[in-house]
Amino acid sequence: FNPEDFAGFRLHNGVYQPLTEDEQGRLISERLGLALVRWQGVYKNNVDTTWLRWATLEGIVLPTAEEIAVQAQQQAAQAQQQAAQAQQQATQAQQQATQAQQQATQAQQQATQAQQQATQAQQRAEQLAARLRAMGVDPDQV
Repeated sequence: FNPEDFAGFRLHNGVYQPLTEDEQGRLISERLGLALVRWQGVYKNNVDTTWLRWATLEGIVLPTAEEIAVQAQQQAAQAQQQAAQAQQQATQAQQQATQAQQQATQAQQQATQAQQQATQAQQRAEQLAARLRAMGVDPDQV
């Protein structure tokens, strides 16, 4: 392919008529609404040269099937990575919730133990007060 030998045609009333390049050096297909452009880059078999590519009229080169496949693979890999990260965050959140539950249970046990100790201390105080009364001593006056 010689990039300088660039020609296109359109069929009009059964006759091929040559297309002229626009000011940007593109051949415009009115029927397709696309432009045929010279594109410099790496394509088939990693060959770096000038290729013909379709582009939008705004100049965006349409991706090849290979480029679409690579992009889809990249998006799939990114989605997998995001899913793994979300799973990791969910696991971490679950661990934190479990730890918080354990701390709450431990605090409840400590509160129950403190209540039991307070009840025991109250009972002991009442028993001692009863003994003092039995010995004729008013515990409130001691």
